[in-house]
Amino acid sequence: TPPEAPVAGLAAIHAGDWCDAVATAGLIADIRPDRVLHLAGIAFVGHASPQAFYHVNLLGTRALLEACVASGVE
Repeated sequence: TPPEAPVAGLAAIHAGDWCDAVATAGLIADIRPDRVLHLAGIAFVGHASPQAFYHVNLLGTRALLEACVASGVE
């Protein structure tokens, strides 16, 4: 089953680079979700690249949240 297929008819999975603020805003604006479940990120605190940890976990999350606010996701 492709990742974009509906999950038991209740949700859809959309893969992408959340750090790409323009693409993220476009996706959120296009699909206009009721809710967003954000599970992306680097979980290992001892990751080899602190810059990647910051970029993905902080800036990526910020881009997703800003896109949600702009599209009216509650």
